[in-house]
Amino acid sequence: MVIVRTYTALDTHGNTASAMQTITVTDPTPPTFTFVPADVTAYTGPGATTCDTVVNPGTATATDNCGVVNVTRSPSGNTFPVGTTVVTWTATDGAGNTTTATQNVIVVDNTPPVITTTGVTPILWPANHAYQTFNVTDFVTAVTDNCGGVGISGVTIQTVTSDETENGGGDGNTFNDIIISADCKSVQVRAERRNSSDGRVYTITYQVTDTHGNVGTKTATIEVPKNLGIPVVNSGPNYTVNGTCP
Repeated sequence: MVIVRTYTALDTHGNTASAMQTITVTDPTPPTFTFVPADVTAYTGPGATTCDTVVNPGTATATDNCGVVNVTRSPSGNTFPVGTTVVTWTATDGAGNTTTATQNVIVVDNTPPVITTTGVTPILWPANHAYQTFNVTDFVTAVTDNCGGVGISGVTIQTVTSDETENGGGDGNTFNDIIISADCKSVQVRAERRNSSDGRVYTITYQVTDTHGNVGTKTATIEVPKNLGIPVVNSGPNYTVNGTCP
């Protein structure tokens, strides 16, 4: 604010003289924050398709000796990427003085990757106790993740189960019916089943880990019928072999 004062001197004979004075009043006092929102942690959540999420960081408030304060923030939007974003709050008074404060918005990716398979269930026949090899790529057709960075090459076999015991009556008197390769990229299973049962079901569980450590899984099955044309019944895991890969 600028104030101009005029001083006038008058003598006894009516003569006058004047002088001017300029008074400049400045406000060097910056605003003061009365409230800054606390740090916020949010998650991408199940089913997310993007590597970010919508977060409401709250609202900061401030006061000033001259009364008028404008509070803004940067970034101004409510969509935040995975990781830590530093939100800067700025309070500006009418004289242009500013004060800043910061807040962290932390977005955590907890969305597992998605494995897509063919949906086809191979039939092993005849039940001649011979091994058949199945690779990851025989079943897995795609891998997607909200933050990217994954692919079929990252898929491994987590477990393979049989709904029958490894060596039961009338199944050929064999062991090691399930052999997972050292790199967990393929499995050998025997074409055999108990003669007195309702067929054998092998269940392969595939896994893939995304760049933030989330693990996605998907299963595929292989059937050995009692006889061709007779439906196979899955009785649930009875015999399990675990892969040795992370």
